[in-house]
Amino acid sequence: MIFISHRGNLTGKNSERENSPDYIDEAINSGFEVEVDLWVVNDKLFLGHCDPTYEIPVQFLIDRYRKLWIHCKDIDTLVWMVNYHSKRHAAGWPRSLNYFYYQNDPVSLTSLNDVWVHPNEEILEGGIVCLPNDKNLKELSKCSGICSDTIVWYKNEILYK
Repeated sequence: MIFISHRGNLTGKNSERENSPDYIDEAINSGFEVEVDLWVVNDKLFLGHCDPTYEIPVQFLIDRYRKLWIHCKDIDTLVWMVNYHSKRHAAGWPRSLNYFYYQNDPVSLTSLNDVWVHPNEEILEGGIVCLPNDKNLKELSKCSGICSDTIVWYKNEILYK
């Protein structure tokens, strides 16, 4: 089971710190993977939920590539990521960033072929369930991962109870 912090949150929503680089690192250092919201504006990268808020270098993503689930917040960001990846792979870069785009789609396929399930959808066996607040724990055992603002609670309930 993969346990993914939603925007860096571990034990509840913290709108003031979500998507900030230090908050993301705190979640990673606590043993979690992290879903982040990415924007590209004028060829610069930003993290932020509703708006591009925290400017980051691409190296921030590269250094944490095994721990990040990158939600491209608009089509331009998705296109930038696809082009960036194509150039890196052509140059022999073996690592892959895991990114995806969705708005209100029931599911989205990530660049690493994981199925990301929208919060309002039913659990999909083998999928990554986002914000499963009203789902029961037995059902969640069917998925391969959970992304939540309270991911510490889910990890404790699933692994230790």
